[in-house]
Amino acid sequence: MAELRENFESFIQNQKSEVAEAKAIAQGVAANLFELEQKIGEGPSVLGYSTHTGASLANSLVTSDAWGAVAGKRQIKSAIDVKAGSLLPAVEANTIKYDTGGLSVTEHQPGIVSGMTRRRWLRQRLVTVPTQGGSVEYSRELSFTNNAAPQGGGSPFEHEGVAKAESVITYELIDQKVATVAHFIKASKQILSDVSMLQNTLDARLRYGLEIAVENQLLNGTGVGANMSGLTKSGNYTAFTPTTGDTALDSISRAIATLEGNEAQPDVIILHPTDFRAMQRVKASGSGEYMFGAPGGTNNEAVWNRAVHVTPAMGTGNFLMLDTAQMGVFFTREDAQVHVGYVNDDFTSNLVTLLAELRATLAVQRPTAVIYGALTT
Repeated sequence: MAELRENFESFIQNQKSEVAEAKAIAQGVAANLFELEQKIGEGPSVLGYSTHTGASLANSLVTSDAWGAVAGKRQIKSAIDVKAGSLLPAVEANTIKYDTGGLSVTEHQPGIVSGMTRRRWLRQRLVTVPTQGGSVEYSRELSFTNNAAPQGGGSPFEHEGVAKAESVITYELIDQKVATVAHFIKASKQILSDVSMLQNTLDARLRYGLEIAVENQLLNGTGVGANMSGLTKSGNYTAFTPTTGDTALDSISRAIATLEGNEAQPDVIILHPTDFRAMQRVKASGSGEYMFGAPGGTNNEAVWNRAVHVTPAMGTGNFLMLDTAQMGVFFTREDAQVHVGYVNDDFTSNLVTLLAELRATLAVQRPTAVIYGALTT
């Protein structure tokens, strides 16, 4: 029994100690709270905020009669006037802006914005034929002397039994190699996986690069080495020499006449954008009206009723005209493809190669259906 009493008294003593300790903590909190209230009452400068001489927004509220009426439940609602001038310095000092940092709201648009792209290509205007070999061989007429004439002759004149006229025609064998146009780009496996649409974007740009190269080859291919035999290669066109004093429009009209004299029907004129737009700005000397029609109207890209193909691949100051139906053929072995794979130690380096290529060639089978030269002297 004595032991039980002793334990009970010890328990009571411990409880008193804990209560005293809690009371001391509560008193400390109360003292700190009181000190904080005093600092608030002294003004914002004591708390480290920007100081100002006017009443704070809180003071304006609690000292307002309208606020007292609402707080005392004498009114349900009321309006409280606060002078903006007395509050402005504090508001300016605490304005939250992006410039101060800490906050950022950025909207990321999906996809990748690629560079500029052309939308019309010369090869779309040409006769296109698929081929199965690495080269295309064909026989091309080299010359034709037409001596066709009515039968008859002699004196006295006879219709029968007289030798008929003989014409002469010669051919040449052409072996046109199929060119491989290609390029590639490397990217890490990680970035292709992490960046949405990157692989599709690279695929599209690689294909676009092939189109640019083919356009240039069709016009300017030298036929040397791996290059195609382009339309402006010597031997693939009829040369045009402008007449002194003629305008660019005059020269094109004369070139049409030349091709028509070659029994061609030219349907496409190839010009650099600078030259064609200069033609569109030509005005009548008297009225000042545009020769190509009103700028606000519908102006087709055509000269002398022939379609114009505008391309930067054509040299400035020159033009090329052709009869696309008779000129020849654009042979395609493999259309544009993009292959993805590893090269050498790329596998262990997490690098991926994207390779784009196509195989094709141009066969100018009738050079008399093509004319090329300068626009003016």
